[in-house]
Order: sequence, then structure tokens, then C-alpha cells
Amino acid sequence: MSEFLDNLRNMDDESKKKIKLLGIGLIGFIILIIIIAIIVAIINRKTSYEDMEIIMSKAAYSYYQDNLGKLPTESSKTSVVDETTLVNGKYMKSIKKYTKDETCKGRVEVTYNNGDFDYQTYLTCNSFTTSLLRDQIKKDNLVVTSGSGLYNQNETLSFRGESINNYLKIDNEVYRIIKIDPNGNIFITLDLVNESDDKYFIKWDDRYNTESDSNIGINNYSLSRIKDSLNQIYNSLSKDLKANLINFDLCTNKRNLSATINDGSIECQTTENTKIGLLTTYDYINASLAPLCSSVASKECKNYNYLYNEQNYWLATASTDNTFDIYYVDLVGEIEKTYGDSSKDARYVVALKANTLLKEGNGTKKSPYQIR
Repeated sequence: MSEFLDNLRNMDDESKKKIKLLGIGLIGFIILIIIIAIIVAIINRKTSYEDMEIIMSKAAYSYYQDNLGKLPTESSKTSVVDETTLVNGKYMKSIKKYTKDETCKGRVEVTYNNGDFDYQTYLTCNSFTTSLLRDQIKKDNLVVTSGSGLYNQNETLSFRGESINNYLKIDNEVYRIIKIDPNGNIFITLDLVNESDDKYFIKWDDRYNTESDSNIGINNYSLSRIKDSLNQIYNSLSKDLKANLINFDLCTNKRNLSATINDGSIECQTTENTKIGLLTTYDYINASLAPLCSSVASKECKNYNYLYNEQNYWLATASTDNTFDIYYVDLVGEIEKTYGDSSKDARYVVALKANTLLKEGNGTKKSPYQIR
């Protein structure tokens, strides 16, 4: 090694210059190879199908900004733009150039939603298909007219019975799917309330009540404490979940103990537009397949009913008997009424928008549905 260094020191300037140029050339060659490798990697990079959905939705948004007259309206509801239109308009490249998948086809459906517009991309490829949660629920649960399952009740698809595959998991919370409304929105409620979390153990209302001359609460949902508490629970939900939620009309009208109309027409005489609410008396009664479950007073309603979970939880419905009694489901699954100043579980209800995307699952307890 010392001999090599001595030889290097004894070289003339011309030889040293040649070695230096050779070194610079070698380094340049290595850098060139790295640049070429990066360019090749970029050219051959494969866009995921999920990212492709986003790219296509953004392209559709740009297209409709340039073609406002083609947006859907309150009467037309939906408009569709396909890949060919977006490519020809130079809003995006062809799908195969992104995904490297020659089998893919795509379209974007734009839906009018109370003055806003929802953009949903649908991809169909050999190894991937965009799936909506509501479509998978319908596929996995054929409509029935007897026994546990999914019932068609005036175009609303409602789960009824005991052993049904309506489990949904979001952010490590397990929910039960209640129904799919005529617009495709999916209503869900907690399977079990986390009773170790104080924010779920709350009073319905504890204001001064003139009729009783005490602070036992007033059974008016619109002015209740529980409405405020539910809004706090909503604010604690994850950003991803809230992105999939929509406002809905919560039925809040009062009900008589002996009333036997169970289609929601009693409770829904008064509604509250909200993003979070509670189950109603008719939700609980309707979920039961017990023949004798006909009113709030029917003890049989806990039978063949997936909403019976052995927990005390509030309902959104109050009693017509006075200004202070509110209905709740007790530990043995019976609907009872009590003052609002006592604390019970808030088994909240939220509504997923119709175009909520399915990630995986089949709705069973072992493999609940999961969303993207």
C-alpha cells in the first residue's frame, strides 16, 4: 500500500490529471445509471386501484367544472361520465396507463345531494371491482318474508330477528346495521356500549320540571341534555368515519304506552335533522319477530331481537303520559319509562351515506363488514 502511495506521489501532473478525469467519469456513469433507474421506476410505477378511483373522481370534478350544465339537479339526481370522455377531454390518461391493467374500465357517477355533489368512481377490473357497502349487504342478505333476515318495508330494507349477519366494524367499534333507506343510506347503531367510557353513560335531561316540581327533566328531545351530549360524542368520532356520515331525520315524537302502530308514523310526526341520534321505540319493536310484540308495553319484544344486548340504554322516544317520562330498554330487554335525570347508556345511531365503500367482510360476527 505504501509503495502504491509512493508511486502516486511520484506521478507527473499529466498522469494525475488522467486518473482524476477517470474518477470523475466513473462517478458520472454511476449517477447516470441511478437517474435512468429512477426514470424507469417512475415510468413503470403502478397506481393502486384505490388511488385510481381518486384520480378519476378528481378528473370528473374538473370535467364538470368546465361543463356545469351537465351536473345533476334535484330532479335528475345522477349524472355519469365515463373514462373515454375524460381521456378525450385531457382530464386524465387512460386507466391502463396508471394501473398497468388492460382489463380495467371505469366511470364516475355524480349524485345531487341537497345542493352538493357526491363524486363516486366505479372501477371494474379482473382483479378489482369497486364495491359499495349497501350493494354487498343486499347481495349477502336476500329479502325474506319470514324468519330472521332483511325485510322490505315500504322500500326500506330493515333487519329483523335474532341471528342475522348485520355486523359492521369501524375504528375498532362493532356496530349493527339497522336498515337501508330508500335512498341507499345505511343506519347503524353500536352493538355494545363501552360502559367504561363515561361519555356514553349520560342523563336524558335534568332540567326543572314544573309538572313534577323537581329537577327530573323535561321529555322534549329537541331541548334535551342528551341531544347536546350526543353532539359531543359525534365530535369524538374519527375523521374517516365522519367523512362517510350524512344528516338524517331522527323521529322524536312522543308515544303512548299502549299504541300498536309500529311503522314509525307515530314517532315520525316530529323529526330532528341531525348527524347523530338514538334508537326509537319503533326501531326496537320492529326488530323483534315475536308475534306478541305489538306495543311498548309488550314484554315479548326482547325475543328474537338483535337489538336486545343486556344493557340499559336510552331511546329517543318520550311518553305522552306527562312531561317527564322517557322510554329506555332495560337489562332484560323490556321497554320501560323513567325520569330523564337518571344516567343510562347512549347507544347512538348514525347514518352512512349511500356510496360508502366496502373494504372487506361478509357481515358475520367473525367477519364484520369494514369500510374504506
